[in-house]
Amino acid sequence: MTNYQELENKIQELQAEVERLKQEEKVEQIDLSTCIAGQLVQLGNGDFEYYEYKDEADFCIVGGDYYEQDGRCHEYSQQSAYDIVKVFPAEIPVPDSFDASGAKEVLKGRISFLFASFPFKNTPQGEQYWRDIFTGKTKLSFGDMILIQKWIIQSL
Repeated sequence: MTNYQELENKIQELQAEVERLKQEEKVEQIDLSTCIAGQLVQLGNGDFEYYEYKDEADFCIVGGDYYEQDGRCHEYSQQSAYDIVKVFPAEIPVPDSFDASGAKEVLKGRISFLFASFPFKNTPQGEQYWRDIFTGKTKLSFGDMILIQKWIIQSL
């Protein structure tokens, strides 16, 4: 086999590998123009935030930061860990075993009721997110309060 043929075979193998990886990694196309206030999104670094509103300059405000409609964080010119990688449905189902009375206490500021309000693992945010709020490592955000309020209303 000549060097040319070897290189040609290697190029074909690499092209096949690229195609395989593209299929494996189908990235969700982000479109913040369809979001509503309080809609949950996930950032590239794993954090969760909530869509707030679109400002006069057509920037989408998410967690207090400016975003392009395609989910790119406006602060960074290149791809960053703060880009939005997932937009959850506008209506997140009420978690199994949801306790509306405990959740109401949480909204009154009694975070100690959070643990008994719903199983953390049954939410898109996952167990660690809510556990950090419960233990005081992070605070309950305005978006979290809206989500819990929606669950209370849905559970009535």
